[in-house]
Amino acid sequence: MSTLVLAAKDLVIEKAAHVEAEKVLEATQDVDRLQFLIDLEDGRQLPLSKSTSALLEAVLHVAAKGGKVTFTTLPSEMTTAAAAAWLGISRPTLMKLVREKKIPAHKVGSHTRIKTDDLLKFRDDRNLNQKKIFADLRKMSGILD
Repeated sequence: MSTLVLAAKDLVIEKAAHVEAEKVLEATQDVDRLQFLIDLEDGRQLPLSKSTSALLEAVLHVAAKGGKVTFTTLPSEMTTAAAAAWLGISRPTLMKLVREKKIPAHKVGSHTRIKTDDLLKFRDDRNLNQKKIFADLRKMSGILD
């Protein structure tokens, strides 16, 4: 892909890269997830992790649509409002989970804070539980994998 770097932080792609991203997504539309490999100069291939491949796939989608991507890292802890938004739940629901000790939290003055690692663990556990419940429902309904 051809690119142009502006102001040392903005990456602008040319029309050809936009079109190429559209073609890649069109050619892979029947695939659930893309798995990327990096071809090294010495002929070896380096497979990328699922999370890095998912990141690159998301960038491809944005490039194909002509959108903008902003990268940032998660902070070490979050406010309850930010944590609730990140989990896709309401703040009152999050506070209920904190009171029930399903998500650990601590106070900074009078404000509740939640460690990002605890949120990641809660999210991953919730996703695993949802997958298990879905699999159990499929079994009960007679739908096979």
